[in-house]
Amino acid sequence: MNTAAYSGFSLSIKDADQIWDFYEKERQEALPRVPEEIEVLKRSALILAVTAWETFLEDKVHEKFYPRLNQAMVPKDISRVFNTVANRWLDQEKSKLHRTLETWTGSGWKEHLRTHFDKAITALNTPDSQNCAHLFKTYLDIDLTNHWKWRGYNHETASKRLDEVISTRGLVTHVARKASLSPKKHILSRKDLESYLLFIKELAHATDKIFAPALDLRSE
Repeated sequence: MNTAAYSGFSLSIKDADQIWDFYEKERQEALPRVPEEIEVLKRSALILAVTAWETFLEDKVHEKFYPRLNQAMVPKDISRVFNTVANRWLDQEKSKLHRTLETWTGSGWKEHLRTHFDKAITALNTPDSQNCAHLFKTYLDIDLTNHWKWRGYNHETASKRLDEVISTRGLVTHVARKASLSPKKHILSRKDLESYLLFIKELAHATDKIFAPALDLRSE
C-alpha cells in the first residue's frame, strides 16, 4: 500500500509525463526539422520531475518524523536528531544560556526539534544524494545505503545518477537562449530526459518501499 507522500508524487510526476508527451507529439509532427522552440518542453518536464521528487522527500520525511517525535518520551528515544539540534543550539546560544536553557525543560525540547526540522525542510531546494542521506539519517535514523537498491542500481550508482539529474536540472533552469549564436548541442537530450523520468519514478518507489509493512510469511 502506497503512503500519502508517494500518492502525491504519483500525481505530480504525471505533469512531467504529460509535457514529455507534448514534446514527442510536436517533435513527430515537425520531423525532419525539429524547431528549437519546443526544447522548452523538455526542460520543463525535467524541472517538474525534480520538483515532484523534492516534494515527495519533504512530504515523506514530514510524514514519518512527526509521529516519531510525538511518540518519543525522552530525548534518548530520538537521540540522533536531539544531539544534532542541541549541539547546534548550544553553539549559537552560549552567551545567554542562563536565560534560555529552561526552554529545553519538560517537553520544551520537542519544540526545539520541531523548529529545527521545519527550517531544514523549508531550506531543502537541492534534493541530491547528500541532502537525502542527511535528512533520512538525522530525522528518521535510516541509512539509505541499505535501501537504494533495485534492478540495475545499487546505492552508489543511484546516488551518482540522482546527482546527475539534479545537476542537469540546475543547468536547464538557468539556460539562456541566444538567437544570435549558432545552434549548439542541447543540454538535455531526448534519451537522457526519458531515462531521467524513469529513474526518478524508480527512486521514489524504492524510497517509499522503506516504509512498507513487512509481510508476515509465517504459517498459521
